[in-house]
Amino acid sequence: MEQTLRALYHLQQIDLELDDLEAGSGDLPSEIKQLESELAEVQSTISEFESELSEIRRERNEENLQMQELRTRSIKLNERLGTVRNNREYDATTTEIAAAEERSKDLSKALSAFDDREAEILREVQTHEKKRDEITTNFDDKKETLYSIRESNSDEVEDFRSQREKALKELSEKLLERYGYVRAKHPDAVVKVRKGACSGCFRAVTPQTLVEMRRHEQVFYCEHCGRLLLDEELAESVEV
Repeated sequence: MEQTLRALYHLQQIDLELDDLEAGSGDLPSEIKQLESELAEVQSTISEFESELSEIRRERNEENLQMQELRTRSIKLNERLGTVRNNREYDATTTEIAAAEERSKDLSKALSAFDDREAEILREVQTHEKKRDEITTNFDDKKETLYSIRESNSDEVEDFRSQREKALKELSEKLLERYGYVRAKHPDAVVKVRKGACSGCFRAVTPQTLVEMRRHEQVFYCEHCGRLLLDEELAESVEV
């Protein structure tokens, strides 16, 4: 069990070292993640505008075809008007001509509206594309900076990760699960007991627990903060 306790504290020290190396990146990881989100949002908006633009152009083509058909029909109706044989044919033809002209006016308004909306969408797309380019530039710059930072620490990080893999093999799955659970709340999941108290939350540890802890026969947890406790003398003998 003493070796398990050593491995546990060793793992904790390695993870803290890796945390420090990651902290050297500052807020870059979260900033990059935020930029990724913004980039995806802007691109989604551009795609929506482009989809609407395609639909407008499709509908406008259909309206143009109808307009051409109406013009052809109006020409034929006006030609027929010169050959009518009675008032009934004349009235029917003029009614059709009037209907065609009215429909042409409606189509002209619709086509004008399509043109206005297309121009508006193109302006929006241009604005969002400019925003996308600015975000992309910022995103690339920050990624490059983060890469440089991590590259400079790569050897050290690799060494700690190698040590971590070895430490993991010495610990049970159940203990690692508990360690991970505590570490999600407290980065220093494994702490020394100093002057009879947990060095994480500074609450006193019972005398009986202190006596049992020095035997190095089991894992103890702080009753107040849940951190894993280690005898100070044993902890100080562990080096990374």
